[in-house]
Order: sequence, then structure tokens, then C-alpha cells
Amino acid sequence: MTTHGHVEVDYLGANISDHSPMLIQVCPPPYSNPKPFRLFKIVLNHPDFGRLVDKSWQKQTRGTTMVRLWKKLKYVKLGLMNLNSYMASYGKKLIQARQELEITQRSLVINPLCPRLIEKEKQLLEEIRKWSDVETLVLQRKSRANSIKSGDANTKFFHAQVKIRESKNSITSVYDNASTKVHDP
Repeated sequence: MTTHGHVEVDYLGANISDHSPMLIQVCPPPYSNPKPFRLFKIVLNHPDFGRLVDKSWQKQTRGTTMVRLWKKLKYVKLGLMNLNSYMASYGKKLIQARQELEITQRSLVINPLCPRLIEKEKQLLEEIRKWSDVETLVLQRKSRANSIKSGDANTKFFHAQVKIRESKNSITSVYDNASTKVHDP
């Protein structure tokens, strides 16, 4: 219901068959606002964060003071969205780093005094620590969101429930007195 709440089904007459055919219409989903931008707190500790904000803030803009402020905040948001999406792929990066660490440690068993392998292992352990911290922060935020019992918790669960309620409460077509289906009356 959350992904296909805009599907409409008509059960047609059976005619000579003992089965009733279904006519499935996929209507365009009702317009919904885009998801709000949510910043991962770990992004604030990223080495590129300060440079990104400075670079976005230094861009030249025209207009009144309020318009210039609004545009600069938009530039910051665009940059942060890219950084946020990079950080959001923490799961893949964590798995990849663990696999590389396993390969490196196998190589260290064969050649334990190789300085290149020792340095690579240190780097991979640091990378695993970093992505594990990101994963921990994300899971903590999700658990807090899931623990909120009532009201607009701004969680995935809440928005799924809103979608279900909207699809149940929406009327996209009705039948008139002549049994003719009318869309958008």
C-alpha cells in the first residue's frame, strides 16, 4: 500500500467465464512534497564539511539581503546533500573495508614483516572504525524515531501510515446513476 497506493482495480463482469477479469489502472500518484532534507550529524565531523560551507557561502549572489541569504543557504544545502549521500552509503563502504581487511590480514599471515601490508591494515582498521561510528549514529537515530509512540514523529513508519490513510481516503472515481464511471468529478 505504501508503494502502490495509487492503483485502482475494477472487477468486470464474468460474461461466459466463471472468472471475473480485473482492470488495473495505475494512476499517477497524488502530488506529494519532496522528502525533507535530513543532515547526518556525522557529516559535521567530515574533513570537507568546513570547506564545503565556506565555498558555498563565498558564492556571489544578487538580490536583497534576504534573497542572498536564501540562495547561499540553498548552495550549502546542495553541497551537504552530496556529502550526505556519500555518508549514507556507509553500509557498502563498511562491508568493502572489512573484505579488504580480511584479504590484507591473510597476506600478513604469509608475509608478517611487510611494511606496506602493516600500513594498509592500520588504514583499513581506521576506515572500519569510521564507518562503524557512522552506522552506530544512524541506528541510534532510527531507534529513537521508532521509540516515539504517538504524534508526528517524522519517521518512516509515520509517513507510511500517512500514505496508507491518504490512499484509503482518496476518491479518484465514482459511478453515477447510469452506472458510468466518472473520473475526477
